[in-house]
Amino acid sequence: MSDTKLEFTTLALRRTMASDYAELSPIVAPQVTAYGSEDWTRTELSLALSELPDEARPATVARLVFPDGVRLEEVEVEFARTELQGRLARPQKATITVVVVPEPRAEAPEPSGHWVFVPVIDHACYVSTKEDLKKRLAKELSVLPAALALELDGWKRLMTWTPTSLEPLEVELVTTPLAQAQGRKALADAERKRQARATLESAARLVKPVSDPPPLVGRGELLDELSRVLEHRGKRSILLVGDEAAGKSALVEAWVTQHPQRQVWATSASELVAGASGLGEWQQRVANVLAAAETLGAILYFDDFGALFADRPAEGGVDIGAAIRRHVVDGRVCVIGELTAVALDRAERQDVSLIGSMLRVHVPPTDPATTIEACKAWAQYWLNTQPQRPQIAPAMVPTAVDLARRYLPYRAFPGKAVRLLEELRVAHDASRDESGAGRMLGDADLYAAFSWATGIPIQLLDETRSIAADDVVTQLRRRMVGQDAAVRRVAEAICVAKARLAPADKPLASLLFVGPSGVGKTELARSVAAYLFGTPDKMVRLDMSEYTDPWAAERLFGGTSGEDGRLTAAVKSQPFGVVLLDEIEKAHPSVFDLLLQVLGEARLTDGRGRTTYFHNSLIVLTSNLGTRSAKGRLGLGPDEPERDREDRRYRDAVLAAFRPELVNRLDQIVVFHPLEPAEIAKVADIAIARLAERRGLTQSGVLLDISPAALARLAETGFSAELGARALRRHLDASLLAPAARLLARAGADGHGGTLTVRTPDEEVQRDKGARIAVHEGDVHVALWRRAASTGKRMVRSALALGELRRDTDRELARPGATAVRDRIGELEATLATAAHKKDGKSGLPGSEIARLSTDHARLSALWTTCASAQGELRTAEELCLEALAKDIDAVDLIDSAIAQRQKFRRDLFWLLVGMRPQRPGITMLVHTPDARPALFAWVKLVLEAASHHGWRGSVHLWGEQQAGWKPPWGPPHDRAWAEKSLVAAGPTAALVRIAGTGADLLFGLEAGLHRFVGLAGEPCHVWVDLLEPKTEFTDEEWQVLPPPPQPRAARGTPMREVTIGANRVTTAGEEVDPTWTELPRRLAEAAVTRLLSALDHKGHNCRYDEDDKLWVYDNPLSALTQGDKP
Repeated sequence: MSDTKLEFTTLALRRTMASDYAELSPIVAPQVTAYGSEDWTRTELSLALSELPDEARPATVARLVFPDGVRLEEVEVEFARTELQGRLARPQKATITVVVVPEPRAEAPEPSGHWVFVPVIDHACYVSTKEDLKKRLAKELSVLPAALALELDGWKRLMTWTPTSLEPLEVELVTTPLAQAQGRKALADAERKRQARATLESAARLVKPVSDPPPLVGRGELLDELSRVLEHRGKRSILLVGDEAAGKSALVEAWVTQHPQRQVWATSASELVAGASGLGEWQQRVANVLAAAETLGAILYFDDFGALFADRPAEGGVDIGAAIRRHVVDGRVCVIGELTAVALDRAERQDVSLIGSMLRVHVPPTDPATTIEACKAWAQYWLNTQPQRPQIAPAMVPTAVDLARRYLPYRAFPGKAVRLLEELRVAHDASRDESGAGRMLGDADLYAAFSWATGIPIQLLDETRSIAADDVVTQLRRRMVGQDAAVRRVAEAICVAKARLAPADKPLASLLFVGPSGVGKTELARSVAAYLFGTPDKMVRLDMSEYTDPWAAERLFGGTSGEDGRLTAAVKSQPFGVVLLDEIEKAHPSVFDLLLQVLGEARLTDGRGRTTYFHNSLIVLTSNLGTRSAKGRLGLGPDEPERDREDRRYRDAVLAAFRPELVNRLDQIVVFHPLEPAEIAKVADIAIARLAERRGLTQSGVLLDISPAALARLAETGFSAELGARALRRHLDASLLAPAARLLARAGADGHGGTLTVRTPDEEVQRDKGARIAVHEGDVHVALWRRAASTGKRMVRSALALGELRRDTDRELARPGATAVRDRIGELEATLATAAHKKDGKSGLPGSEIARLSTDHARLSALWTTCASAQGELRTAEELCLEALAKDIDAVDLIDSAIAQRQKFRRDLFWLLVGMRPQRPGITMLVHTPDARPALFAWVKLVLEAASHHGWRGSVHLWGEQQAGWKPPWGPPHDRAWAEKSLVAAGPTAALVRIAGTGADLLFGLEAGLHRFVGLAGEPCHVWVDLLEPKTEFTDEEWQVLPPPPQPRAARGTPMREVTIGANRVTTAGEEVDPTWTELPRRLAEAAVTRLLSALDHKGHNCRYDEDDKLWVYDNPLSALTQGDKP
């Protein structure tokens, strides 16, 4: 059957542009537009309409054919711009061009009405002849933009799009036979689906079914509900609502595995808009993804659906929710989104129509019993699929679930328990049993890992371990002076928390420390933090005197502002710690209202629905209540002990100041008593010991020498029953620290390594009076004495030299090249850990690639560990030297070992900085000289000896040398022994040097350039070194094309290396290096790192690595030299 033709005439709208170009589009399809010259647009649009698909032609042709009498009309319309703000919201007028089409009626000569098309917004309406056409249109068009929710682009087109004329357009359609049309349709469909898949791949990843899926315990009903919704023909979208780690993602993955025929593409807000920076680009990208999903019938899966509403559109943010709304509401695209209840609330306020159109499936946390079954199923799954990794003992699972329940409140079951077990396995990945298989992990491993991660002592985690109050007291007293009763009460509270006798819905403990200022309340809180959580830094301290205003509760706990309060933010970032609220009596009453909930329920939910948990925090409140009446008597009788009267007085003050409901929520009211004089003396001793450790004294090597009498005098004069230890510290600052600072500042460098003596006025210092630099006389006499000349200056110089070596080492190890290796080690560890957790190639990495990555990790780790170890050795040497300096011990020999360590570090640093570069099997170099043969001999000897030191094989070839079985022009290879014996006699002016060995190209590649020798043969002589190839093995053809010795070059500019033979001195890149000429062969890497660092710093040399030639390329503008490329 042959093709048939159909010819008809349609009408098109022409819009003439200022550039004499025009737009031409059909009335009923304004989106189909031809742009260009007048003739070109007619031809192009006619061809476009003639290529309509066969199945779409009848309906399209019916729309394109118009009766006679069609005309253009202009309608004045006033729009209410309610979406604008402020002064911009006033009404705006515009002239809208419409197309009026009379309604054809065979029985009447005149039409009874008109169809009116509004091409600019693709709208049509019917107007009777009895109505005023323009008034009716003005009224209807005035409300259309608001109904259509036009955005900025739509308003711009509405206000400016004005066609100038209607033009007839001839169209010719060719109808294809059915079989041929069906084949062409199938090809078009396949191409359309291919393009749709490519679009999705650019912004999403396909969620693939798993052949051996992980277990899904206790979620059968939810999985059935998900299947019923997704298998419905209406393409209803779903919101999976639940807490973090409740199992929402596992539910989706299980459904995908059950329904492999359905395509599920995982994407996110950031992936949808990635790379879109221009106006309208992200909208187009999202529209393309949605169209692709609609074409393939695919499901779009967002594991963080709330991120679509993170930006604020009113402030110029990206409104992805609005972009996908129409497709989701109309059921054109199915979407699965995961979000928490808090995120759901925020999303619903921002886009109620989108959220309301999606079916909500709530995913609640599993109960502990179900979680235990799920974890056991996971343990069996890991045993079956990853037998080479550490395994989970089934008996340990209930313990892990209990720890997760008690200490991980911000996640939900079962995910937080399963994740805890997985993290435990990762922590023990290197552990193996006697057979080499993964070790079975038990309770002890779990407690140790959890204690390390949280800082909580194992004694508190492990119920099988006992804890005695006396042991706790001993630990707490390490940082305390006096206050035995207070320490005992706190230890008892910790024991109660250990025994889990306190309610589960309360903090670990709630304590009120009350007593005078400066008696150790804050110090005891630090001691508790150090004991419970491993470090005193695990304490959050807030001064309640800063929270006295009506907005204090908002700033402290957060609320409706959208931001966390200072306390809630600190507890969320550090859930395991001590919370110290200092001077709580000064807080605003609103703070106490919220504090009741914290102390009673160990949780606080703000106005945005976000909950902060205090279950793993120990709350300490401090107060000075009752201190002012400390000298008064309470009238309890002369027989009542003084301490008991003080305790009662403080407790009465607490009851009078705080509401009973607050006091009832406290576990202990701990009373602190004023310090006794003997305790003040101990505090003074501790304070002076800490003062002696101040950086200003240790760095300058100054020793603090204080007599017992002077210490007693300072403690006595600084004692204050009202102000406690704080008054003593201020007294020490005024009587000791300030005079010492003035003496040291006045002495300058003369005081380095000296001694500060502190004596009472009637004490003598047994020292040479001439050694005294200065003295301050006050309550105590503070004098600064010079160090003895025999050791002082030498030790100071040693300490300063060690400090300089250590600082140079720190700077060099912080260079980008070194830190890049450290970062690469971390990347490799993450990749290998991920690959190790998989089986049967599911990691996406073949075995050979894993082996290569393992080799790289071992090599780079060895390089980094070696350099870091040397850095640590230098730091230790510096500390030992300063300690010896303070104790007047001669330890100058430390400098010798430190220098040796520094030399080793510099050699290792070179290999670390080039550790990321490809290592080739060797290097071939061309060395030549105009006439200075001794310089060439010296350089060749250096290179061959250095190669031998590294275990590499070196050989020399001479130009034009003949030997049977060897093809010229370059002669046969000669080893190091021949070169040392016969090279001088041969007298060449050029030689080809090959060094075979992995890494030789990186070390000897830095030899490229001009070398100058002074004192070798009278006048300074020079050699040039050119890099030829990063290999040493050549075919016969390659040997024939190796370059001959070049023409002599002028030895101008700064040489790469200058050697002064008589002085045994070597200068590299203009900087004198430590290795002498005789030491250079075995320490060549130290000289090489000098040039490498100089080049990287652009000190006269540019340095880059040519990835094509795999060679270092150096540009030396001073000598107009470019070396490293192939000649």
